[in-house]
Amino acid sequence: MSPAADMRAAAVAAGRKYETFRKIWPSLVKREGFPAPFSSRPYHWDAERLAAWRATRSDARRAALVAGPAEANDNHHDAPPSLPKRGRVAAGRARIMQRMHR
Repeated sequence: MSPAADMRAAAVAAGRKYETFRKIWPSLVKREGFPAPFSSRPYHWDAERLAAWRATRSDARRAALVAGPAEANDNHHDAPPSLPKRGRVAAGRARIMQRMHR
């Protein structure tokens, strides 16, 4: 088995501050494919899996940068504000004007 990494080492591998990582590591595991710890408290991670995750993540970021931005779809314009919103905006303007004239 490869050497174990503690939570501070896992935070460095994730590129996060320790205090932030300590709170969010479960969501990183669920949403970003971050390796799960192999032990319960105190948590320990497999150092090789952390290095592999970091390499995969940097490769994905590099590919996204090289690919450039996606083409914009300008065929559909944004819809105008809904009538209730326009009414609220107009009412807010009217209140401001009334306050100014008092």
